[in-house]
Amino acid sequence: MSAGALPPEFILGPAALSFIRFSLGSLSACVSRLAGISLYCILFTALLFRVVCINTELWRKPKEIMENAAKVGTVAVIAAGVGLGLYLLHLKKQRSASAPPVPGEAHITTNDGIRLQYECTRLAGTAANRRSPVPPVVLIHGWSGSCRYFDSTIDAIAARTGGTVYAYDLRFHGRSDKPSWGFHVHRLAADLHDFLTELQIQQPVVVGTSLGCAIIWAFIELYGDDMLHKCVFVDQAPSQWIFSDWSFGSKGIYDPASLAKIQGALFAGMDSFAQGNAECCLSHTLPGPLMELLAQETLRCDPEHLARLMADHACARHASSNLLVAIFIVHLMASDCIRSHRIASESI
Repeated sequence: MSAGALPPEFILGPAALSFIRFSLGSLSACVSRLAGISLYCILFTALLFRVVCINTELWRKPKEIMENAAKVGTVAVIAAGVGLGLYLLHLKKQRSASAPPVPGEAHITTNDGIRLQYECTRLAGTAANRRSPVPPVVLIHGWSGSCRYFDSTIDAIAARTGGTVYAYDLRFHGRSDKPSWGFHVHRLAADLHDFLTELQIQQPVVVGTSLGCAIIWAFIELYGDDMLHKCVFVDQAPSQWIFSDWSFGSKGIYDPASLAKIQGALFAGMDSFAQGNAECCLSHTLPGPLMELLAQETLRCDPEHLARLMADHACARHASSNLLVAIFIVHLMASDCIRSHRIASESI
């Protein structure tokens, strides 16, 4: 393949390509705003001038228009000023409606009317001489969890990067809505797309943990990777299911029998499931308050919702051959969830 046929990601590299995209986007925004200002001024000037001419019948007296050029010019300047003021007011309302949220809790609404709760954190970074814009970070939690799982990391990531960090509750989880439909990983990927679009999050680093990884893979299958800057996958194989040519799936849910077992545990009682689920996925002991938080967030979920979502998630097999953004796969050799991470990650 010739150099001219290579994708720009391979020729320029992800960092250079992201800078070019950011620069072009900024230039386009400036041109659009200048065009809007000009259009507002011209239209309002023409409208006001037409009203003045009709009311005073100046349109019948072109000679008087020339003799009163100063008055006409004053009217035009006033009209242009009013038009500019109206445009700036419109721009302010537009920005207030679409600007990134202030740090704290808020929600977005997906294209099928579901409210997703999220948190946003922005802190001063430690890199004093940073010249390039810092990409935002989006944290995506796993099955039966919530964005509270990132309580101990979201502020640290924001402080270290100097950027904006988002964490949101998936549908059926945490404080987000829990509808009676949408039990598919690709529906959750569409939610991620709605999340990025509504908040105008451009070129983020998306970090998926467990089910969050599958959501990113499904997102790329649906929308490609143009919207993403980098991807980080934590503690999840491309397929939990074990196939004849794939033996690196989940340790706990990898075939119909193991899926039925976890679904049975859900319906047997959420209290016992919440406690056992955290212990099953951990490779070392956590402090009591943190263990209690993990259990409480699981108890926010409905067992039927979790069972149906896991049925779709467990047997999915995600391909990554079309992934062109920079990726980072976290090796968790002591994980109690996934088999042989080092071999699995090198086999993708």
